[in-house]
Amino acid sequence: MRKPLFSALTRLAWLCLAAFLVVASPVSAADLQVSQYSFAPDPVPNGGTANFSIRATNLGPETISDAVLTISISNRFQVSTGNFPSFCVLSGAVGSQTLTCTLPSLPPGDFNLNFVATAIAIGSVNSTATISSVSAADPNSANNSLTVVPGVVSGADLSTTKSDGTLTHTVSAGSTIRYLLTASNAGPNATDAVTLTDALPPMTDFTFVSAVGTNWNCGRSGLTVTC
Repeated sequence: MRKPLFSALTRLAWLCLAAFLVVASPVSAADLQVSQYSFAPDPVPNGGTANFSIRATNLGPETISDAVLTISISNRFQVSTGNFPSFCVLSGAVGSQTLTCTLPSLPPGDFNLNFVATAIAIGSVNSTATISSVSAADPNSANNSLTVVPGVVSGADLSTTKSDGTLTHTVSAGSTIRYLLTASNAGPNATDAVTLTDALPPMTDFTFVSAVGTNWNCGRSGLTVTC
């Protein structure tokens, strides 16, 4: 006896549906967030370094195994190899650098990341950290990014040396000793309104005579000379 064609088609439809239900799998879900992005010092002197700290947060409900944190570096800074975690990759030329960090398995909770950058130009430009996942559905993408505006100000690496011009650093009673103080600026920027101070030896041993210098105005107060 021949079976009805309708019945055969119906069974075929159910088989196809069953196959579809077996192959399909649920999509993981987690609310990923960049909950903190900060830097210090603020502002940063040109030529100096700043420490950047980022906190990535998984608000749940599921653990995410492919979370990626992407950080656009301000063009006022330069990141160098060795100044960021090993799970991050640095790309782009100086002035348009990006850090791409593939995070370890991220269960619900916080994950902290730090990197160091060197200030290379005066000014303030945004730096943005963004977290994402290829496989997970994020119910709230509005909290996936956080932006800071690190400022770079004029920076000068000042130093001074002091010499008494003698080999033994001793003088006989009644003689004069001359101290030479040299102030230097290693840059990168020029600076003004520099103050140089020096502590004098006890007046029971020495008598102050004078303090002079080209383009310096010097004076004494007690045992301190200020120029």
